[in-house]
Amino acid sequence: QGRFLDLPVIPLDDLQQMRAKQFFAEFGVSLDDTQLTAHDGSPAGSMQFYRVDFGQDVQRAAATALDVFREVYALQDFEIEIEEN
Repeated sequence: QGRFLDLPVIPLDDLQQMRAKQFFAEFGVSLDDTQLTAHDGSPAGSMQFYRVDFGQDVQRAAATALDVFREVYALQDFEIEIEEN
């Protein structure tokens, strides 16, 4: 089981979507579209997202998650605490 970073596009504004496209292009990752289903199995629309598989590289996954805050959300002054469980 690997370490994944998933970033759904729904909450991103237009500028953040443009930055996400550029950011994930560096990983060779393009926008993915998955079909959603309701509890009864009927189609429930689709969701677009970016996904990067880091395998077992926890350090790279954590560093990339922080880069998403800086590069996609354009947050420069923030603190985050990461705990391993």
